[in-house]
Amino acid sequence: MLAQRGAAQMRSARLLQAFWRGVAARVEVAVRHAAATRVQAAWRRLVLVKRFCTVLNAALVAQAETRRMLAVLAWRRTRASCAVVQFAARMRLARRLLSLCRHTRAMQAAWRGLCTRKQLAVRRMAAVRVQSKWRSRACASHLRAAMAAATQLSARSRAFRAVQRWRVTRSLAVRLQSSSR
Repeated sequence: MLAQRGAAQMRSARLLQAFWRGVAARVEVAVRHAAATRVQAAWRRLVLVKRFCTVLNAALVAQAETRRMLAVLAWRRTRASCAVVQFAARMRLARRLLSLCRHTRAMQAAWRGLCTRKQLAVRRMAAVRVQSKWRSRACASHLRAAMAAATQLSARSRAFRAVQRWRVTRSLAVRLQSSSR
């Protein structure tokens, strides 16, 4: 009996050892499986993080480029509008100066015309006085001589006035040319 008991114990020990080896093997497989799962999860996470970083960097680059392009477009629009405003201001100033020059020339021409007409009126009155005194003192016998002298005086006066007008016109032209430069 002892031998049977020993054999039964041996068998039980073997069964127990086999059971324990099975449990240990299953535990080891489970541990290895869990470790493999953790490694795979870590690897997948690493791949996903790298992919996310790549996508994030690409998005950041795209956003930065878009912002740069928008800023360049805004700057170009601002520069163009500044150029338009400056052109309009220069044109307004040029028109104002041109109008001022025109008015100045018109006023100068009117003033010179007034001065010339006054001088001509004074000269005419002086000529009329000279002529009337001359006629009043002249005698009837010298009527032809007086008429000839008056005609000659009138012609010279016209020539003188024509020369004076020509000189005034020439000086006005020279002044206008010099003032327009």
